[in-house]
Amino acid sequence: MKKTILPILLCLLLAACSDNSSRTEETSTTTDTLVAQSAQTAPTDIPGAMKSSMDKMTSELKSYQPSGDPDHDFASIMRIHHQGAVEMMQAYLPGAKDEMLKTMTQNGISKQQSEIGELGTFLNGHQPGTQKSSYGKDAAQMVTDMMVMETTPQDLDKAFATMMAPHHESAVHISQMFLNHGKDEKLKAMAKKIASEQQKETDELKKWLQEHP
Repeated sequence: MKKTILPILLCLLLAACSDNSSRTEETSTTTDTLVAQSAQTAPTDIPGAMKSSMDKMTSELKSYQPSGDPDHDFASIMRIHHQGAVEMMQAYLPGAKDEMLKTMTQNGISKQQSEIGELGTFLNGHQPGTQKSSYGKDAAQMVTDMMVMETTPQDLDKAFATMMAPHHESAVHISQMFLNHGKDEKLKAMAKKIASEQQKETDELKKWLQEHP
């Protein structure tokens, strides 16, 4: 009886080992597949993704219908402008190599997201006035004109600096323009802050580009 049971137990043990081995192989294969799929879906054209963010912003500004109220138009246009910058910086950051540009990007995302919130709060509680100012039309047109680019460098850091310099510069111009038209004191204070900060960063970006031909 014992002689009969022993071979049966041995067969069961071998079958269990074989099943565990198959499961291990299946798990390993599944893991390898997920890793491969992740690599395939990871962004490979970050400069292209940044350019797409800018194109999306300019498209929204081209279709923007000015209210004629400078306060309302500044808040609306700057919110679109900031959102384009945030999306571009978020696309750039994972592959950023230059430490100065990386720090500028990290700080920029934080500051501009905060200002997007402030602009949204203003717009939610503000009804456009009856003014017939051309500020909104002129500001939107200025940004779209300044963001026209025929080519984009494939080097990631150069692509970022090349696109962000005119983007910041356009923010400076439309903020300065707004100071001559706006009435809301909080918005005017924000415009002064944006003009000052982004002029400084524009100068830094242009200097960086000169040093990295």
